[in-house]
Amino acid sequence: MASVRAEEDRQRQETLRPFIPSVLLGVTAGGLGGGTGSDYEDFSSSGDLTLGLTWGIRNLGFGESAIRRQEAAQTRSARVRLRMALDAVSQQVTIAHLEVRQGRLQVELAVENVDQSLNSLDLNMQRIHAAEGLPIEAMQAMRAAAEAQETYLESVSAFNRAQFRLLRAVGRSPERGVLAGPPPQGNGGDAGDE
Repeated sequence: MASVRAEEDRQRQETLRPFIPSVLLGVTAGGLGGGTGSDYEDFSSSGDLTLGLTWGIRNLGFGESAIRRQEAAQTRSARVRLRMALDAVSQQVTIAHLEVRQGRLQVELAVENVDQSLNSLDLNMQRIHAAEGLPIEAMQAMRAAAEAQETYLESVSAFNRAQFRLLRAVGRSPERGVLAGPPPQGNGGDAGDE
């Protein structure tokens, strides 16, 4: 924005330049002396003050016109650069916002997956205690629960990164980390210790 204003100011200056004179100020001082014959004793001081105003028109006005066109082109170029920068920021904000929304959905799905895998582990452990299930089924359920929890952590991490990118895109800096919430707890969380 400042570069656009600077270019607009330069354009106005070039438009007004032919009508604003240059001021020339000159000061001279010295002494004058002399007399008849070879008598040089009659000295007196002398001083002059000169003031001048000049107006300049480059190349009979064609130079002024060319410079005004050049300044107008630079102003338009600065406005285009500003518009492009604003569009880039808008694009970053939009993408970051979409990533946050998608990240929130991923976290919600990961929470459901963790809950289901922990419930499955709990059911498998109950079947083993009732001598109805096989230990391999419980091991598979444990592996599925561990993978679901790992996926949950990855999705929360991705969600937090997306939130940070969104804050940065809108020009804010987070004062402290933003978390999606505590990890989900299922009924079968302690089943492995039984």
